[in-house]
Amino acid sequence: MRKVRAFPRCNAPVGEGASRVIRISPPIVRTGALLDILSGAMTDPAAAARDILASAKRLAIFTGAGVSADSGVPTFRGASADALWGKYDPYQLASPQGFAADPKLVYDWYNWRRSQLASIQPNPAHHVIATLQARGATVITQNVDGLHERVAPPGATTLRLHGTIAADRC
Repeated sequence: MRKVRAFPRCNAPVGEGASRVIRISPPIVRTGALLDILSGAMTDPAAAARDILASAKRLAIFTGAGVSADSGVPTFRGASADALWGKYDPYQLASPQGFAADPKLVYDWYNWRRSQLASIQPNPAHHVIATLQARGATVITQNVDGLHERVAPPGATTLRLHGTIAADRC
């Protein structure tokens, strides 16, 4: 049987303002616009990004902690003083071994997290992404906070890589 560790330690830096970054994948772009942006030949990259998004036939939007951080959701990793795994041990709170050792501690921690998220609202980035979802975009998110789903139009596709904090699952 293969062992999988929940939330392995990662020292990769998380940049400030990550929610403001648009990554454009070359397979989606059928013109030279991406090359113009990357080479610096484009005088207005924001306008070029708008044109690419407007003409996209199939759009997938990948999100992570940066998009919800602007709403006040603490990130799990990174340089931020409120990064959760900087304060708490992920092996104690987010692993099968931690749950087996102290299930009450794990439930209490997740209930505390849920109470923190209850008052947090989606930010402008979530609303922009929801607008793109109304045009058929698919959201693929690492976030468990449910903020994308709160503003997504009916029938929108949001794929959650790590599930949702709203429901316990064993």
